Amino acid sequence: MARLLLNVCVCVWCVLGVAVWCGVFLGGVLDVRQAFLLSGLLRPFFMEVLVIMIHPLPFVNYIVHVWGLDTYCAYSSDAFITVFMMLRIYTYTPRIIAEASGLRNEKTRLIGLMNNVDISYHFIGKAMLRDSLLTLLYLFAMSVATLAYAMLVFERPIGPNTNLDLMENSVWLIIITMTTVGYGDIYPQTPMGRQVAVIAALLAGLLSLFPSVLPMASLRARPLPPC
Repeated sequence: MARLLLNVCVCVWCVLGVAVWCGVFLGGVLDVRQAFLLSGLLRPFFMEVLVIMIHPLPFVNYIVHVWGLDTYCAYSSDAFITVFMMLRIYTYTPRIIAEASGLRNEKTRLIGLMNNVDISYHFIGKAMLRDSLLTLLYLFAMSVATLAYAMLVFERPIGPNTNLDLMENSVWLIIITMTTVGYGDIYPQTPMGRQVAVIAALLAGLLSLFPSVLPMASLRARPLPPC
C-alpha cells in the first residue's frame, strides 16, 4: 500500500510539473518563460522529469525475458524497472557533491562571472574529484551500493542456484570486481547480472583515472609564469 501511494505521488508530481511548464509556455506569461529559457534550466528540467518518471507502474506487472551468453532468465517488470530507478542517484550526484562542498554560493558565482566561467554542479564536481579524496570515496561507496543492489535483483530469480540473493554477497562481489581482485568464489550466472559485473569493472577503471587525469589536465590548462 505504501509503495502504491508513493508511485501515485510521483506520477502526480510529474504530471503537475509538465502541466505547470505547459501553462507557462502556452499561457503567454512572457517574462517567466523568457527567464526560464534564458537561465538554461529547460534541458535540466526535462532530463530530471524523464529520470523521475522511471518507476514501476501501479497495478502493472509483466515478465521481461532476457537471453545472452548462453543463459536465459525471466524478470519481473517491477524489479527490472526498480534497478533503473537508481539512475536518479547518479543524476543528483553532481548536485550533492557541489552542495556538500560549500562552493555553491554567491561568492563563487561572482568569481565565475568575472572570469567567464560557469560555476555549475559539474564544474564543482570535477574540482572536488581532483582535490578531495573523500569525494572519490563517496563515489566508490555509492557505486558499490547501487551495483550490489542491481546484482541482487538480477540474480534473485534463479533462486537457490546462486549466493547472490543476499546483499552482503552482492556487495562482496562488486568490491572484488571493482578492485580487480576477482577470487572467483562467487560469480553472476544471469545475463543481466553479468552485465552489472562488466559495468562495475568499467566504472572502477573510470574512477581510477580521475586522480591522475584531472590534475594533468589542470596543469596543461595552467599558463606558464613569465620569465
